[in-house]
Amino acid sequence: MPLATIRTAIKNKLLGVAGIGKVYDYERFAVREKEFQDLYKDATSGRILGWNFYRESTVEEDLNNAEVRRLHSWRITGFEGLDDVDATGKTFDDLVESIAAAFRADPTLAGVVIANKDLNQEFGPSGIQVEGIEPVMFAGVLCHRARLKLITETTEAV
Repeated sequence: MPLATIRTAIKNKLLGVAGIGKVYDYERFAVREKEFQDLYKDATSGRILGWNFYRESTVEEDLNNAEVRRLHSWRITGFEGLDDVDATGKTFDDLVESIAAAFRADPTLAGVVIANKDLNQEFGPSGIQVEGIEPVMFAGVLCHRARLKLITETTEAV
């Protein structure tokens, strides 16, 4: 399966989550702080609220049948402007759970991948893994950051 197809499926899944904000299928950068903020500023709230993702690594296994199994590890990172009065820590946490639920409800990403399991274990982690949620400075703004991981599996002819 071409990476572009998997990338599109992941982006569409994220865009289907209510209140997701902006979603980029690569890690965005800008030289100037204001331009960087604008990349992630949500039009509705005026607050930083956005996500990016990229392929972090791939493990390939020869299946000895003219096919290889490929396990792609995707890093999904989200940011939301922190506002203590609005208790954004709780709403951001809920958003992360909504993302996890969306991927859990469609583990094959509409048939694009075989599974989104961690190293294709019969039992063990599957779906979105939350690797950390913490406050960070992002584009000069105090934000919540979530670091998520997704493993997708495909097979390809060799």
